[in-house]
Amino acid sequence: MSPTTTGPLPDKKLAEEEQIAMKKLDSITPGEFVELDATETFLRQHNFTNEYIGELLTDTELNKKLIRKVDMILLPMLMGTYMLQYIDKNALSYAAVFDLFTDTGISSDQYSWFASIFYFAYMAAEYPWLFLAQKTRMAKVVSGCVIAWGSVLLLTAAGNNFGSLATCRFFLGMFEAPITTCFMMIVSMWYTREQQPFRAGIFYCCNGVGAMLGGILTYGIGQIKNFPVWKAVFMTCGGMTVVWGFVLLFFLPDSIMSARHFTLEERALLIGRGRLARTGVLNKTIKWNQIREAFIDPQVWLLVLFMLLNETINGGIANFGKLIIKGVVKDPLETVALGIPMGAFQVMYILSGTFLASRIKNCRTIVMAVYLIPTMIGVCLLWKLDREHHKIGVLFGYYIIGAFVCSLVLAMQMPASNLGGYTKRITASAMVFIAYCVGNVIGPHAFLGSEAPLYPSGCITILSCSVAQMVVAIMLRALLSRRNARRDAAAAAVGTNNEDASEVDGTDLTDFEVSRRDLIMLGTKKSAIQPSKAQLAHRDGLSATDVSIRALHEAEWIKLSNSYDHLSANDNMKPSNTVFEVDFKWKKMKALVSEKDPETNNTTPKYIVDYHAFKCTSLVFHPYDNPTAVIGTGTLHPVTIHATYELHGQKGTIKALKRFMTSYTHLSYNYSSSPDGTPAAMTWASASSFKTWDFVCLDEQDSAVAKFSANCWSLNNVGCVEFLGSKANDPAAREEILVTGMTLFYQMVLRATNILSLGGAIFARPGPLDKEVAPKRPMQNADGKSIKELEATSGMEPRLEKS
Repeated sequence: MSPTTTGPLPDKKLAEEEQIAMKKLDSITPGEFVELDATETFLRQHNFTNEYIGELLTDTELNKKLIRKVDMILLPMLMGTYMLQYIDKNALSYAAVFDLFTDTGISSDQYSWFASIFYFAYMAAEYPWLFLAQKTRMAKVVSGCVIAWGSVLLLTAAGNNFGSLATCRFFLGMFEAPITTCFMMIVSMWYTREQQPFRAGIFYCCNGVGAMLGGILTYGIGQIKNFPVWKAVFMTCGGMTVVWGFVLLFFLPDSIMSARHFTLEERALLIGRGRLARTGVLNKTIKWNQIREAFIDPQVWLLVLFMLLNETINGGIANFGKLIIKGVVKDPLETVALGIPMGAFQVMYILSGTFLASRIKNCRTIVMAVYLIPTMIGVCLLWKLDREHHKIGVLFGYYIIGAFVCSLVLAMQMPASNLGGYTKRITASAMVFIAYCVGNVIGPHAFLGSEAPLYPSGCITILSCSVAQMVVAIMLRALLSRRNARRDAAAAAVGTNNEDASEVDGTDLTDFEVSRRDLIMLGTKKSAIQPSKAQLAHRDGLSATDVSIRALHEAEWIKLSNSYDHLSANDNMKPSNTVFEVDFKWKKMKALVSEKDPETNNTTPKYIVDYHAFKCTSLVFHPYDNPTAVIGTGTLHPVTIHATYELHGQKGTIKALKRFMTSYTHLSYNYSSSPDGTPAAMTWASASSFKTWDFVCLDEQDSAVAKFSANCWSLNNVGCVEFLGSKANDPAAREEILVTGMTLFYQMVLRATNILSLGGAIFARPGPLDKEVAPKRPMQNADGKSIKELEATSGMEPRLEKS
């Protein structure tokens, strides 16, 4: 069905169309998956179908015309804002060339702290601003911040000592914090993945334009004779910025759906182009599972490390660049003039690098590494050449050292263009920009005033960071190449086309979730696994703990995760179920496991768990009434993502099924129904909310047998274990769940807090355990004895019990 119109509708007709579309949305049957972002809702409201959008995407002329229109409307506003941001941020360095030091009485060390204070505020305000931008209107947040920081610059001219200038610098950093990340999000919203690097480069190269215009502007202001030049710099820059902020307030669109200068058809086409990237466009719901996923994605942490190293370079050059030139020429006006070519070089580097990244497929990481070479050459020239006899060589080294900014632009755009899930992209972008701030805090302190004008410590720092960045870029390329290969293999196996927007739904899925969906589809095609009746029952609203997780279609998995987000730790508990409560004692590094009576709520101590942080065997489980005995152990590994355990002398492995999600398996004799003693393959999956992190254990029939609900923010009350099914009161089964569940929980905590596990995840070999090669053990004899009882009567030595 084609849309009812291709142009703007009259207000009355538009209202009627929206009412009809909303009635269609209201008619969705219970259980249908409707986790949609704002774009999909917009398309449904205006009756745009996937088939019609696919036709629009094939119209080459229409697409070219639309992109030119977007460029003409959007890019000038982004470019102007970024140019002013650079000039305003560096107004302090322009002022330092003139009479700032003498008028305010600040020292060189205090000047270094101005840069650090700016980025402390930048770092603290980054995520709150992005949170506000996601929940409200991004364009209004941007324009409001521009007006605010222009006002701060005007107030800076009234400062007369370190305290007043530092306060203004702090608020300047706070209001400039959301600009770059919001602009990256805007670019990812309006352009396809291939077009994003060059467009990001276009507005980011305005840093170079700002460096040139700022130098020219300051050169002109420097001619003033009867007024402090440094105050005139701040007043001029602040006044221009406030005026520009009001321009953004009225003309910068909040989103594609609300863009007044585009017809409905053009907006639908822009949404379809955004689907090609599988990153979504806009979703105002904060999803805690996506935040957690951002923190365990090694791609994000590699980008964080790359940004930290890159901005350590930038922090030094941006704040001491003019002073480096002043070491070659002594005149302030000549120093400002010689700094202008630096901006031209930056424009050349950014435009050329981002153009190559847009034109040549899958070469971003290569460009990121190659453009660090001029930086290494330039810093060597600054370090080794004499200032008196090789002035041209020193200046040339200073100009080419700025090539690292191209790598910066490409790295900054990667969270917005490579990651799916709106909340995940926001979180990853915030993490990257926190690293951006930390690097800019560290960088200026590598340039010691006592080492002027050569600054050897600063040069060594820049050279070391450049080499380290090249290594990180290579690691990032290896990781992404491996992911792309897996994604393409899954798509080819199920006969889908990753580039076809008509096959991409409007769900707000992360890149992991899209990949899991593709792999699940691949597994379904190979093994013909179909959702069970219990899974279908869950889709109709039944309890989450009664359904399968392992073989769910991705949409049902997301629905399950979302259902957990609204459950407290005990919502699924029934009075007849057995519950263990776990309380941790930090002073003794022990956890007390107590059995809770469902009728009286009284608790009875059952087990003591010793936690050894720096030992190979990290968890040791003791019976409460016999603390010297040991029923089991759990071993955590700081590098590998798997864990091992031992229960009554029987060793086992808790193996990851996926690298970057909480999906694990272990073999169980207690839950096996095989007559020949073959163990059952148990599956652990998880879902999280803001308060709890739930681990659900499933048997081979895809029925939940236990749920371990961990309290995310509690220091002492770790959580509780609920036992389900026919073996809920079986002591042997409960001990198995306790040992494996707590070992898995501590392993996931270790993974979330230990950067070494990221490398382990990259090179890990996840997958199911081979239960056919496991030793055969009968689960019960004719008398119904458990494993523990059989061991005691069969002559088998219970090694752990005797320890």
